[in-house]
Amino acid sequence: MGNAEGILLCRKEIGLTSFDVVSRLRRTLKTKCIGHTGTLDPFATGLLVILVGRYTKLSNYLTAQDKCYRAQVFFGKGTSTDDLEGEVISQGDSSLIQEDQIHEALVSFLGQQMQTPPQFSAISIGGERAYKKARRGEVIDLASRPVFIHSIKLISWKNPYAEIEVHCSKGTYIRSIARDLGNLLGVPAHLSQLRRLFSGSYHVEGAISSDDLGDQEEVFSKLMSGIDSILDIPKIEISEEAAICLKRGQKPFWDAEFNSDVVFLTHCQGELIALARLVEKKLVTVRGF
Repeated sequence: MGNAEGILLCRKEIGLTSFDVVSRLRRTLKTKCIGHTGTLDPFATGLLVILVGRYTKLSNYLTAQDKCYRAQVFFGKGTSTDDLEGEVISQGDSSLIQEDQIHEALVSFLGQQMQTPPQFSAISIGGERAYKKARRGEVIDLASRPVFIHSIKLISWKNPYAEIEVHCSKGTYIRSIARDLGNLLGVPAHLSQLRRLFSGSYHVEGAISSDDLGDQEEVFSKLMSGIDSILDIPKIEISEEAAICLKRGQKPFWDAEFNSDVVFLTHCQGELIALARLVEKKLVTVRGF
């Protein structure tokens, strides 16, 4: 079947870590060069965008894209992890919560927000992951971080469960939204279900199930490659001469208007050449293929 490279959309099932998915694919595709564009917790399901071979070079740029989640929030119990896997640390009565109160509270999350991550998170504190400190019983003062909520809406309310849909920036913790929503309504809450619907322009619909990752033929049939498989990164087609120069580490002249902060993908007749910037009308390689 040839060398494995490209983009694979995987529908992660409950109970698997994101690393489990990568490990299965490494065995199936017989390559160690595999990564993804954003972790999902073991209890979460939905889209994992998997990058194989040279396509792992796109990771930083695809990881930076917005995400969309369908989440279930349970009112009445707060947990140490802000999700269903933690210990219950607070309790309250959700019986008085009304649907219009939830709608009103969700509006306050829209736009730019300063969000405090969960104590059990993968954020590095002094060279150690926050969750390792939390497991030892340490209380960590985690700095709030800017996130952006493009949309957040209530899908259904059946006390004590609220189902919400969140379209947000990279780095947003849906667990923190569940916790903070409970705080706004005066009742402890935690995240009880989570499903990622899309990451950037990649959608979970049609993705291969993580249960099928051992089927080499099925995996190869779903593996996308080529210039058309790469979404959310601006692209420009360059001449053969410019492509040769970039491959040699040179900076060919290119008469186009791009902000020098923009990283784009150069290609020549469908061949991926390099991630590059345009600086003073010259193509400057950021990362070659």
